[in-house]
Amino acid sequence: WNRMLVRLDQLSEHLNKPNLWDDPVNAGKLSREHGFLMGKMKEVTSFQQELLENIDMLKLAREENDYMLEE
Repeated sequence: WNRMLVRLDQLSEHLNKPNLWDDPVNAGKLSREHGFLMGKMKEVTSFQQELLENIDMLKLAREENDYMLEE
């Protein structure tokens, strides 16, 4: 994950250079790699968010179960 973030930072630096499109082949390659990594990052972030939501739901279910057992 950390290596991907570092690589995204590097790619962003390259993509923001004014002379990026002086070499269109390399620019396209960098742009595609950046897009690919951004997509992967979004997938991981989405999965992480879903996991956290499921953990919260499990905690609530346990609390509800404990409450029902006390009655």
